[in-house]
Parts: sequence; structure tokens; C-alpha cells
Amino acid sequence: MNLDDYSKMKDEIIKLISRTERIVTNDHHRDLLESSCQKLFENRFNLVVMGQFKRGKTTFINALLGQDLLPTAIIPLTSIITIIKYGESLKIRIFFSDNKAKDIQLDELPLYITEKYNPKNEKGVHHAEIFYPSSYLQNGVQIVDTPGIASIHGHNTEVTYQYLPNADAAIFLISVDPPITQAEFDFLNDLKKDISKIFFILNKIDIANDQDWEESLKYTKKIIEKEVGLNDVTIFPLSARDALLGKMQNDQEKLNESGLLSFESTLEEFLMKEKGNVLLNTAINRTLTVISQETLFTQLKQRSLHTPLNELEEKRKALTDMFSKVNRDRIDNEYLLNGEVQTLIKQVLEVDLENLKREKTTWLINDMKELYKAHQKESNKEFARSLDDYLTSQIKDIFNQWRSHEDKVIRTHLEKILQRFTLRVNEITEHILTFSSELFNIPMDVLIAKESLSIETSFWFRLYEPLDTLSMTIDFITNMLPKGLAHKLIFKKICRRAEILVDQHCGRLRYDFINRIEKTVKDYKYALNQSVDIIIKNIDSLLQSAQDAKKKTAEEVSILEEEINEKIQELAKIRQDFENIQQVLLPIVLKG
Repeated sequence: MNLDDYSKMKDEIIKLISRTERIVTNDHHRDLLESSCQKLFENRFNLVVMGQFKRGKTTFINALLGQDLLPTAIIPLTSIITIIKYGESLKIRIFFSDNKAKDIQLDELPLYITEKYNPKNEKGVHHAEIFYPSSYLQNGVQIVDTPGIASIHGHNTEVTYQYLPNADAAIFLISVDPPITQAEFDFLNDLKKDISKIFFILNKIDIANDQDWEESLKYTKKIIEKEVGLNDVTIFPLSARDALLGKMQNDQEKLNESGLLSFESTLEEFLMKEKGNVLLNTAINRTLTVISQETLFTQLKQRSLHTPLNELEEKRKALTDMFSKVNRDRIDNEYLLNGEVQTLIKQVLEVDLENLKREKTTWLINDMKELYKAHQKESNKEFARSLDDYLTSQIKDIFNQWRSHEDKVIRTHLEKILQRFTLRVNEITEHILTFSSELFNIPMDVLIAKESLSIETSFWFRLYEPLDTLSMTIDFITNMLPKGLAHKLIFKKICRRAEILVDQHCGRLRYDFINRIEKTVKDYKYALNQSVDIIIKNIDSLLQSAQDAKKKTAEEVSILEEEINEKIQELAKIRQDFENIQQVLLPIVLKG
């Protein structure tokens, strides 16, 4: 299944969900169906293009889109994160750090996203968004252009690093000439910690003969596997320039020779296996759950119409008693959930943070003792900068690596906790539905939709102390004292700063993780409990309406029965259509 097939199937599923939405009678189910449609419409996959400056990243993105959208030049250019997403027509919006936004024309784009016209981001741009009617983007892919690493503009590298947690997959560009550099190795070692899927492209094969670029590709593959520790690396040879020309000039021969089509085919297959099928099946399963419950509710209403009033009242009382027991069970479940979450915080998160603080503080100070010896000949200012620069880079590395690792640890523990809670709530839901169906002797295949877990991150770095503390103290030391004494005092101050920074970042991480855990649990708990409340409310409401129907005439009841039968038949047809689609999707999931 390619992206076009995926798009058609997605449209078919959206139509079926809309058909279901038109016949459901309960507001909660309408909201669920609308939400499912919205998720399909807003399906986003952040495909981030990264690499050293002047590797041709921007030309490559223009080639993917088949349009000269982003500015290119001889000098290092891109300095701002630029996100290209689908739109019915070309539109460009600049978002500023003060939360303001501004729409601009295409020829104004370089004024905001390039180093030449916006040096060191003096205009305070947060990011740029380009909306463009490309079929490539229509299927939920967002292409993200990042500033090049290792240029003379150090802040561009920082901007790229800060975007890593938002990437679903990365395309890393290297080129035939010059060969891969140490800066690229260092960046790849950081990249692999945050991103599980990296595509490698050897760009600019058009500037070398076949033998030379093939030799460059083999060399680069061997070095990446050895130095970065990635296994079975595939590198796609490509001429982004020829690919762009081939698309813009409709020159199929040039496009074939560019190597782009081979990469696009691999990328599409990845998107389908890793993301597309999961998204489609989730939407189908959620809708089938709605259909299952709507069918039961409708059949309950149908059966209630023919149930004598006194018997109906007895069944309603039995249901009310069962609902009371369900509510007691839910209170017990929430008590157990809250206890498990607090245990997770105290026995996992806080223990890990204490270990981190103790180990890394000791490690940093010991490491800086070696640095102290190695830089004894430097002037006071050079010595202070050497130690401070080292500490700054180490703090970033320590906490970026630890946060990435701890995210996985916390997510794993939290998923297990919420899975247990979900199972208990699903048992309650299933009990309500099966009790109701058995009470009225209605066969029922209970379907329960699985909730997905999403943990957002908001951790950020603030590495520099206020000017009137460390900076002013070191300025005084470096200006007024002899080198030997000054170095000792500077070392002491830097070591103290290391302790403070480790402690501050551990505190910040603790606050961040606890907030995220509690918000995730709160939202998750609310979503599941709301679904139970809605089911209870709807069953009670339909039984009340059945009692009210006893006052209707035979003709009115007959019309109502006809409407009920039509709805049951339509729900059965939609269900069958969904199951037919699943038969197409399932084998692809199994192969992935």
C-alpha cells in the first residue's frame, strides 16, 4: 500500500465514520466519532531533515515537494526551524517568541529564516510554517527544515538540537564531498538517543563519477556503523539538484537518475507500516466500539417496547442496584491507581534522580580536576572559560541523555499501571453491557476501545546564573589576583556551580516529570470514567423512554419500531464495511 492507496482508504474510513455519526443518538458517541475523524484529518508525522551546513538539506526538501519553496544560497543560510505542512494553497506564517504571528509572502521568507537577513535571530522568530498543496503532505507528513550544524553560527546548532524531541523520524544528509566529519559523528550519537528511525542520504552524487561516489558511500557506511554504533545502515545515493529539476521540468529520466524515487518508495513503506496502519485501525476499532454499544442500546430500546411495565420497572431497579455497585468498584480502582502512581514517583523517579545527582556531581568534579591540571598554563580568563564551557556542555549532555532514558523508564512503568487500571475499568464497562444484554436476553459481542498513552515533555535548559553572582565574582578574581591563586578560586567556584546546576536540573526534572505523570493519569482516568458514566446514563435514559412509550398509541409504537429496525440494519451494514477494510489492513500490520 503506497501513500495514494493509504489516502483513499483513509477517505473511505472517514466516510464510514460520518455515516455512523448521522445515525447515532447519543452525544458522547458523536463526540467520539468526531474526534476519530479529526485525528485522521490531523494525522501528523514530523519528518525532520538534518545534517551539517551546506549538505543540501533545503534543496532536498524542495525536491521532495517538487517546488523551489525554500531559499538556497552558497553561504550557510537556514537559521530558523521551518515546518512545511499541507494547505489548499500556498500560505506562509511566521511565529515569534512573544506568541505573535504574521502572514508573509514567499519572497519575504528569507528575511525571517536566514542568517543573512536575521542574524542570530535578532527578530525573535520562533519558527516558520509553510502551507503548501502537495500530495506528499496531504497524508499527514510534516517536513521540517532545520539549521545546519557545525557552522560558524553556534546558535543554529542549538536550535537543531532543541527540536530533536519533536521528531518522529529523521533524514540525515551527508555528501560526497567533503566526506563525513567528526561534528557529524558527534551529532549522530546524540540523534540516535532521541530518534529511533534515521534515513541516510548521500547527496551531491552529480558532482562525482559513479566510482567515486560509490567509494564515498561504502566508506561513509562503514564509518557510521563503526563510530556511531548503528547496524545495517542503508545510505541512499541522491542528487537533490537533479531531483528538483526533474520534478519541476517534468523530466522523468533526470528524476530516475537522481535517486529520489528509490528513497521515496522506502519512506512511503515505512510510513505505512509504522504509522499509517496503526492510525487507521485505531479509528476503525473506536468506531466499531461505538457501533457495538449503539446496537445494544437500540436493541434494549426495541426489547423494552414489548416488556410489560411492571417487569420493566423490576429490570430498571436491578440495573440501578448494579450501577451502585459499579460506582463503589470505581472508587476502589481510583484509590489503587493513585497509590501505584505515588509509588512510581517515590520508588522510581525520586530514587533515579538521587542517584543521578550523587553520581554526576562526583563525576563532574573529578573530571574538572583533570581539566584543572590540563589548563594550568592558561590565563585567568581563558582558564575560567575553559572550565565554564566544559561544565555547560557536560550539563546539557548529562541531562539530555538522562531525560531521554528516564522518559522510557517512566513511560514503561506508567503504561503498566494504566494498563491495569484500564483492564479494571473495561471489566466494569463489559459487566454493565453484558448485564444489560442478559437482563433483556439480547446476544452481545462487547467491544471495548483501547486508550492510547501520550506523555508530553516540557523540560528545558537554563544554564547560566545571573550576572551578579558567578560572572562578577570570576571577573574580580581574573582581574585582581595572581594566576595560581585565581585558578584555585575559579576552580572552587566552578565546582560549586556544578553542584548547584546538577541540583537545580534534578529539581526541574522532578517537577516536570511529576506534572506530566499527574496530568497523564488525570486525563486518562477522566476519559475512561466518563465512558462508564455515559453508558450508565444512556441505559437508564432509554429505559425511561421505554416506560414513557407505554403511553403511546399502537401506531406510534409501530413507527418507532420501524425506525429502530432501520437503525439496527444500517449499523450492521457499516460494521460489515469496516470489517472488510480491516481484512485489507491486517496482513500489512502482520508483515510490519
